Amino acid sequence: SGKHSSERAHKINQRAHQVEKIVYEYLISIFGAEFVHREYLFSYDRRTRADFFIYDQDKGFCVDVFYPSDKRNLVGCLNSKQKKYQTSMMRQYPLIFLQMNEAISQEKLDRIIKNKKNPFVVGQSLMSWPTFKIFCQSREACKIKVANN
Repeated sequence: SGKHSSERAHKINQRAHQVEKIVYEYLISIFGAEFVHREYLFSYDRRTRADFFIYDQDKGFCVDVFYPSDKRNLVGCLNSKQKKYQTSMMRQYPLIFLQMNEAISQEKLDRIIKNKKNPFVVGQSLMSWPTFKIFCQSREACKIKVANN
């Protein structure tokens, strides 16, 4: 509590906004602004939301972005996030937990998932930034259909 806690929270929030901006700009460059939604609400309670929802030629997908300080922090974040996305409403679309700490490789993430006591449900995955970029490039963006008048 106190000044140290307040400063730490401010620093974490600043970093969160910076990494979300990077992800948002990247998603727009791949899918287009009209198909990338920030703070996508699944219900009106304002807590049931994902950081991003992306409409693509498939069903679409959700992204939850976070920046863990280390492996231990990552596991704690994942456990908390898994609880958030347990309802059927939250599982209707594929969900990517996108961790943005470049010091934690995809290989480390894969080992963490393999050894988790509480495994992911179908449709959930954990990706590093480089893996996420490959994933996005493999998806087909929506095509805008213009009506003939």
